[in-house]
Amino acid sequence: EAYCKSLYTSITAFTKLTGWSFVVFPNPANNLVHVKVDAPTDKVFSLKLKDVTGRTIDEINLKAGTEFELNTTGYAPGVYLMEVLYQGAMVETKRLLITR
Repeated sequence: EAYCKSLYTSITAFTKLTGWSFVVFPNPANNLVHVKVDAPTDKVFSLKLKDVTGRTIDEINLKAGTEFELNTTGYAPGVYLMEVLYQGAMVETKRLLITR
């Protein structure tokens, strides 16, 4: 039972436990999206952009405490999922709507 409880990691639990956050704006987006991971600056995260079928469209490394601009002009309008991974484990997912 203790082992199963240790595996429980939801986005809310992760944010409450670590105090880290993942911000995407503006959303809906047109041509540019700003991405920021608020965590200790020595941390490096991966960002995966996926379409609604789960196919990875793009993967970017992000350093915590910095803001990254993602140019979305090459992506078709629609709904995407942005996953943030830390040390290979997904820690948060946000939906991104790209409009034109």
